[in-house]
Amino acid sequence: MEIQSKQASVKGPAETFTGDVWFDVVVRDRDYPRMRVNVVRFAPGARTAWHAHPGGQTLYVTEGRGWCSPAAVKLSRYVQAM
Repeated sequence: MEIQSKQASVKGPAETFTGDVWFDVVVRDRDYPRMRVNVVRFAPGARTAWHAHPGGQTLYVTEGRGWCSPAAVKLSRYVQAM
């Protein structure tokens, strides 16, 4: 077992995000090469650039609401925390 302290939040880079976006690394990809886990927080109006994840992606909306688009389809889905 390895116990790790919480790392500082990191501001999302301007090349990838518009507006204020912060993320916390939960599981690093060097720990599990095919998986990483981040908690990502978007300020109102902030967004990410359109992109895809070759291995797929699972989103857990824990707070707030927003838009996402499955499998590079131009139609978007509205998602909201339960």
